[in-house]
Parts: sequence; C-alpha cells; structure tokens
Amino acid sequence: MRSDGRAGSVLSLFLPELIRLAASVLLGASLAVSLGFLYAVQREIDLAAYSDAEYQVRSEIAVSPADETDAIRDFGGQVFLDAMWRSRFVGPSNAEIGVTVVMASDHSVESSSYFPSSARVVGPDPAVGSNWVDLSADLARSLGAHVGDRVTMPVPDSVNGVEYRVRSVYAARLFGVQNVAIAASAPAFAAIPGSEEEQFLEILVGGKSPAEVAQILSEPSYKKLLERGKTYPPVITSRDESLRVAEAGSATSLALVGALAIVAIAGGVALVAREVDVFRRHADPTLMLLVRLGVNPGALILRLALTTGGVLAVSIASGCVIGVQLFRLGVLAPCFPPTLLPTLALTALVVSVVAEVFLAFAMRRSARKLVER
Repeated sequence: MRSDGRAGSVLSLFLPELIRLAASVLLGASLAVSLGFLYAVQREIDLAAYSDAEYQVRSEIAVSPADETDAIRDFGGQVFLDAMWRSRFVGPSNAEIGVTVVMASDHSVESSSYFPSSARVVGPDPAVGSNWVDLSADLARSLGAHVGDRVTMPVPDSVNGVEYRVRSVYAARLFGVQNVAIAASAPAFAAIPGSEEEQFLEILVGGKSPAEVAQILSEPSYKKLLERGKTYPPVITSRDESLRVAEAGSATSLALVGALAIVAIAGGVALVAREVDVFRRHADPTLMLLVRLGVNPGALILRLALTTGGVLAVSIASGCVIGVQLFRLGVLAPCFPPTLLPTLALTALVVSVVAEVFLAFAMRRSARKLVER
C-alpha cells in the first residue's frame, strides 16, 4: 500500500479528539447564540411593529364599516383601518388570556398593518378563511395555539362567542403589550349586540405624510364624524415617532444588545481558538508516530486539516441551529424573529472563517514539527 494512500485510513486514530472538538464547539456555539441574541430578540420583537412596518402615518379616525371602501380610496389605497378592543381569548390550552385585539376592516391592506410580513414566524394558512386571526408570538405561546387552531373570543350574551382560526403568528408586540391579536372585524361585529354602531377609530396609512393625512381628515365628511366623537383635531403620529417611543419604552437598549453580542462573539472565538490548540497538541504525538511508520506527512496533514475544518464548520452551524431552537421552544423567548436570521448567518460565517484561520495556523505548526523531527 502506498504511504499517501494510508493517510486517509489512519484518520480514525484522531476520532476521539475530533469528537471532543465537535462537542466543545457545538456547545460553545449554542451558548453564544443563546447569550448573544438574548436581548437582541426581545428588542426586535418590541420594535417590529414600527421598525419593519410599511405604514407611514397613524391617526385617529371615525369610519363605519359601510364607508370603509370610500375611506381606503380617499387615503390612497395603502390603508389599514381598525378598531382597538380589550378582550379575552380562549385557546387550545383552555387558558383564558387578556388580549389587545386590533379589529381589522375587511378591505384593509394587510401589509400596512402593525404586523409586518418580515416578522411572520409561521403562516399564513390559506385554508383559514374569513374568520381569521393573527397572533403575536407571546399570545400564541400563552394560548398554546398554532397556525390553523381555533381560538374563541367570549362575547356577553353569546353562548359560543366568536370563533377564529389562527392564520399567522408574528414576532411583534404593540405599545409594549405582549398579548396582541389582529382579527377580522366582521365576525365580531356580527356577534355583538348593537354592533351596527361600531366604527373603525384608527387608520394606518402608507405612502403619505402626516400633513397629507391631516389635510384629508380636515375635509367636512371626516371632520364632522371626528367632532361627533370629540376627537378633532385627531392625533396624527408618524411611524418614526412611534418607533422612538417604542425604543424608549423597550427594556433592552441598543447599547446593552451590542455589549452582550460582543461578549458572546468574543467568548465564542476564544473558545474555538482554545479548542483548536488543544486538538493540535493532542494530535501531534499521533502525527509523529504515523510519519515514523511511513505515512506521507504532507498528505496526512492535508487530510486531517480538511476533516477538522469540516468538523468545525458543521459544529458551529449546528450550534447556531440549537441556539435558535431554544428560542423557538420558548426557553428563552416566545420565538426567534426571522429578521435576525441574516445577522445570525453572517455572524456564524465570520466565526467559521476565523476558526478555519486558527486551524490553518495550528496545522502549519504541526507540519513544521514533523519536518524538524
């Protein structure tokens, strides 16, 4: 048998050290993701309804369901009309949870709502139908509800209440409130006595400035309704203003998020550097023995480096997956926001490249020792 051909067959001698390296890096990567993204996840959920949303202006309004199509036309089409209620939901776990319900008009544009599509964790389920409800991840976990499940909103003087089916789940909160739902208004309006008096009292508008919205609301048809409800002049807020308020109210500051991320990344890199060095020191005696037995040192070092590099890359990637799963299982947070996945992927790539550089230097050092001996 040729000596360079034996290099591949003897890699099994390094298996215990490779397993130890993989386990250490896997554990380190999962802990680094759990620690480094702990506050980043909370902050992302707190701000998603403002930082990623497509609406530009939020305002008070007074529009009946019969006039919603006219209102949507008047404001340019990129409109989400709603009425905000405080209610309770009962889910599959039979827990009754207090909820802030955003009752959406039938003709509202979904992309202009408080739940941006980029924050969607699961869904949408196209089979849900008209009795749909979208849940915040916090609420979905509290209710034990998943996409397609039925949740009930109890209604006074009604035996069955209003039954909804979960269409989507979002990594978002509203004004610091964790248990938030956006639901089709028609089923609720139909089930509540006197609902013909209900109105949509809030409008989210995309593609217009606060001044343009104010001008439309000053027209007689809207002004009269607002004055009747004693809400004229209406409170008009830009999305950027809402974002600043949400940032101030979030329990996780950007400085805290950045500091924790730096600590986690530095710790992960230090762990990888240490484990690569430990692997090299444990592997060197075996390498020297194999070279003395006639194995080609160049081929042996190359194959060991490639194998170890693959182990490092797979271990780092797997550790990141485990870290994300800890969030998704509710151990650390109600979910892992999809908007943070590119950041996680980039971080994992950078750490993997650094790990391969450490490995290259370690293998070069081992190769020098073999030549010197």
